Amino acid sequence: HERTHRWPAILPDGKTVLVTIGNIEHPDDYDDATIEAIRLDTGARHTVLKGGRSARYVASGHLLFLRGKILFAAPFDATNATTRGTPAPIIDGISGDVTTGSAHYAVSDNGTIAFVPGDPTGGDRRLVWMDAQGKSAAIDVPPAVYVDPHVSPDGRRVAVAVTTGNSVRDVYVIDAERATTSRLTFGGADNRTPIWSHDGQRLVYVGYDRARNLSKIMTKAADGTGQERAITEVAGQVYAEDLTRDDGTLLFSANSSTVRGAFEVFKVALQPDAKPIRIVSAP
Repeated sequence: HERTHRWPAILPDGKTVLVTIGNIEHPDDYDDATIEAIRLDTGARHTVLKGGRSARYVASGHLLFLRGKILFAAPFDATNATTRGTPAPIIDGISGDVTTGSAHYAVSDNGTIAFVPGDPTGGDRRLVWMDAQGKSAAIDVPPAVYVDPHVSPDGRRVAVAVTTGNSVRDVYVIDAERATTSRLTFGGADNRTPIWSHDGQRLVYVGYDRARNLSKIMTKAADGTGQERAITEVAGQVYAEDLTRDDGTLLFSANSSTVRGAFEVFKVALQPDAKPIRIVSAP
């Protein structure tokens, strides 16, 4: 159930590397990752600790790693690549990205730590128009943790997912000319990848239930009126990609835990209880 090995750090023996290993059940949460030690000469490996990311060795005999925005230190035997005792928090507030496991810190040979302060769960961002010449102009709406922006067919509105809490995103529609914002989803799930219908009347998006590793393909009127409508449920992570010209069929990519991290491409008719049809299966 391993998804990636990332953020390697070589130990002093030059033969052992520490890696952060993400799992396919939680592909966007590297606080749930495992730190392992792997011998480069033999391939032998063992778990150093669970529930951490971006480990680094310090010559003082400690292992540094992050959980959330907190940097921890644990006594560490570099010869056997094992921790001793209980990790202790040493810095609260290091930036990075829990969805990739990155952490913006480095440590020198004498134990001095350099870091970028912040919160890895995401900082506020601005929505900006940019023309073909590279000239930019900010849209006059408050900063937020915006992701997955899609412009409406008439070019006036932007459908975007906004992070509102831990593993919670909601879909909003921003009228760029009027600088107004309307919220479309209130489900408490990870609602994402809003796609416009070609007439600009509806949005198709995905609601992901992280606890059950289950995605629902949803549709709702772009002006927020009426109730959202569920099309189908799909195991694993799903991302809406594109609609056919008649708005009758959605293309989406999916990563089910049964396919060991491989994304596949499906199509599904936008009708209740429609069955997805796999059209591409590849790494």
